[in-house]
Amino acid sequence: MRWPQRVGPSTRARGYLLVLVALLGAADIAELMATDPGLMAASTTRALGSWLGLALFLALAGLGARSLSRPGGRVLRRGLAAVLAASSMVLVAVHLAAHVGGLRPASVALLALLSLVLA
Repeated sequence: MRWPQRVGPSTRARGYLLVLVALLGAADIAELMATDPGLMAASTTRALGSWLGLALFLALAGLGARSLSRPGGRVLRRGLAAVLAASSMVLVAVHLAAHVGGLRPASVALLALLSLVLA
């Protein structure tokens, strides 16, 4: 018989922080989509990328919340956070090359990198 594993305090704190950071990333992307629908309508790839980023951040928040009650899933959390961080860095490079975007792509990339550290 195997005893259920418990989630320790440091793991729980990291889980809470991961949920917070992931929800902030999702809120940032959702705010862009809601406040500038013309930007989303102008390019289907931009809209698809925004929806994908929103879904990835929300999935990461869900995995972070799951880690609060059950151990495990670390590989999946880290993998998802790594995909999110890498794609956000590519997004920053594209925006820098095009001289557009301002601080928004950088803020999303910072949140994605922080979620990778916490995952």
